[in-house]
Amino acid sequence: MAAPLILRWREINVAFLLAQGATDIGQRREHNEDRIFCDPNMGLFVVCDGMGGHAAGEVAAEMVVESIVHHLEECLSELPDHLDEEDAANQLGNALEQGIMAGNAAVHARGQAEGHQGGIGTTCTALVVHGRRACLGHVGDSRCYLVRDEKLYQLSQDHSWVAEMVRTGRMTVEEAERSPQRNLLVRSVGPQPVVKVDRLSIDLVAHDTLLLCSDGLHSYFSSPSELVELLERGDVSRLPEELIGLGNSRGGHDNLSAVLVRMPSADDLPPSDRDPRVELAFLGSLDLFSEMGLPELVRVRSICSHVTFEADEPICREGAVGDSMYVLLSGSANVLSNGQVLTDLSPGDHVGEMSLVDARPRSATVISHGESRWLRIARGEIFRVVRQEPELAVKLLWNFVRVLSSRLRDTNAALQTGRGLRPLAGESLSSVVGEASDSFEVEFSIDEQHAGFEVEIDEDPEDY
Repeated sequence: MAAPLILRWREINVAFLLAQGATDIGQRREHNEDRIFCDPNMGLFVVCDGMGGHAAGEVAAEMVVESIVHHLEECLSELPDHLDEEDAANQLGNALEQGIMAGNAAVHARGQAEGHQGGIGTTCTALVVHGRRACLGHVGDSRCYLVRDEKLYQLSQDHSWVAEMVRTGRMTVEEAERSPQRNLLVRSVGPQPVVKVDRLSIDLVAHDTLLLCSDGLHSYFSSPSELVELLERGDVSRLPEELIGLGNSRGGHDNLSAVLVRMPSADDLPPSDRDPRVELAFLGSLDLFSEMGLPELVRVRSICSHVTFEADEPICREGAVGDSMYVLLSGSANVLSNGQVLTDLSPGDHVGEMSLVDARPRSATVISHGESRWLRIARGEIFRVVRQEPELAVKLLWNFVRVLSSRLRDTNAALQTGRGLRPLAGESLSSVVGEASDSFEVEFSIDEQHAGFEVEIDEDPEDY
């Protein structure tokens, strides 16, 4: 049977999560440089794909696994009982990241001491699960997949040269699969003194299935539908071995590793007043996050925090400088200006999006009507995403421009029809860009000192 993972709940019933892992030398390698970790008691799952030759890769992989385990054990032993699920999971995620970074330092020092030319290293894809929340730490081209509602999502991003070329539009996926540089990594654990760890938090739901695997395995499953079918219908206790068997039958050119984790059914989960699907749907319905897929919305959700307001408590006040946007999850609220109610808010509505752009005073007051629960997105967290994730930043900032453009056009239309609205200072975006323009270039920069974005629009960009 697959190992049952005891999920940690705050003073409520215990549920079980199925988890199983396997690793294999493959058909062409002389030894296995992959290392996996699958511990039911810790809720920790790791896949490391070592590199360096002459057993150096397996040493690097083993060192990183040991470092992660040490940091998670220490964190679990000191985790306060009063923390809620989200805060506890975030602390475990911090420990996971610290374990990878400490492992990187140890591997790098060993490579330098033993005189390995080019250093030794490993990939690392690690997951820690606490209750319904999972935290992912990732470096390299091993992967973490999520299967939800019969769809496959890659939660991790490959840190390979060809992946960077595809992301920047300089290579197609087909060209990347044929490239002789497809195994060239631009980031891994060990070669450099410090390493940047990709971090992602995700709320899990019933029947979610997560697969952590090395590139020796995922390179043989280019069809998402095939993986979905295998992972949805398969027995967790046998699936890792089955996946590895398929990889070996298709060539087995490298070591193959797989760790599988599956959430229990809804009947086996304790009740919850939160629905992660609804939260992601609310975010995806907003103009600022439109046209984003589930992995990108998960990244946005990972920088949000839950806040609850009591009856008559203000979410924001007119004239106060704001630094956050709020999305209403449950309950209701009133929007007021000069003491007059302008409108009511219901779940899915949001306020304060312009506070993510600048530190101007709020234009209205929002008061909770009874108890209400919200997602809060802070400007500082948006800045961090913009700095660290260029692709997501481009979509996010482009959506900002679309929102501003739409509002300016509406203002111009209202002025032309004589509705008595006060004109905005400066030119409208449509007059800057020009009604007849087929294309224009938008340049973004962040002014952290004054907490705002700067947008430059070039109506006639040069061709590159």
